[in-house]
Amino acid sequence: MNVRQLEALRAVMETGSFTRAAEMMRISQPAVSKLLNLLARDCGFKLFHRHGNQLVPSPEAEMLHAEVERMLIGTEAIARRATDIREMRFGQLTLAAFPAFATRSLPKIITKFRDSYPGARILLTSRSSRPLVEWVASQHVEIGIGLLAMDHPGVRFEHFLRVEGVCALPPGHRLAARKVIDARDLQEEPFISLGTEDRSRFLVDQAFERRGVRRNIIIEAQQSEAACSFVASGAGVSVVEPFSASEFDKSSLVIRRFRPTVFFDIWLLFPVYRQESRLAKGFLELLAREVPLVMERVLQTAVPR
Repeated sequence: MNVRQLEALRAVMETGSFTRAAEMMRISQPAVSKLLNLLARDCGFKLFHRHGNQLVPSPEAEMLHAEVERMLIGTEAIARRATDIREMRFGQLTLAAFPAFATRSLPKIITKFRDSYPGARILLTSRSSRPLVEWVASQHVEIGIGLLAMDHPGVRFEHFLRVEGVCALPPGHRLAARKVIDARDLQEEPFISLGTEDRSRFLVDQAFERRGVRRNIIIEAQQSEAACSFVASGAGVSVVEPFSASEFDKSSLVIRRFRPTVFFDIWLLFPVYRQESRLAKGFLELLAREVPLVMERVLQTAVPR
């Protein structure tokens, strides 16, 4: 017993004719007869008999047809679902990203992705650098986006983008009129630093060391977005990766280029033993187009007119 035999039974039951059933299935009438003869043999009972010119199904055929109909409807639903998956109209994509990117830039990108694939379900979580690596290694997510690359047997790292750090100032700050802020300009300024566990802290520290500047660190924040919030409240100044500052309103945070340049590398993280889905590949294509645009807008904002 195979699906084609069951489709033949359904076609004859719906049309009442071997000829019309053959037309529906786009095969010959003898082929329909052969399929039904094989089905009757496998079932062990007669499916049809003729009453004059009428083709009449047996009671057993009526009962079998009810089951066949349910089964074929399920098969058609599976076929439609397979099409939806192929066309990325259905599916689930799990993402994890460093906090500033997950809360600032990524939501807009995900929303744009779902405009094209409204049936896709997106699961997003925020993780700092080292926990993010472990999260990807344990295959909790399909794609990770982080600031840290390290040797890990369960994670494949792919360099995505290098971005330029920016100086965040409170509105009305004495340095806000400058196009570029040098580390030496911040010698006596109250400074909001990142926590010592954040690799970004190390990169910023190096920049000030190159200029021989000793900072007046008054607050350490575990996340760069929190550092920007402190700056916006007037607590001090900071140097951060641009994503954390990208969605603050101009009236609450002033962004300027910083020297010496601090570069932050953005990495894509993938579980080694998991193949990327079609949905993941589509998202990565959009990510590659959208993130440079975000960076371009940030740098335009960082240059006063």
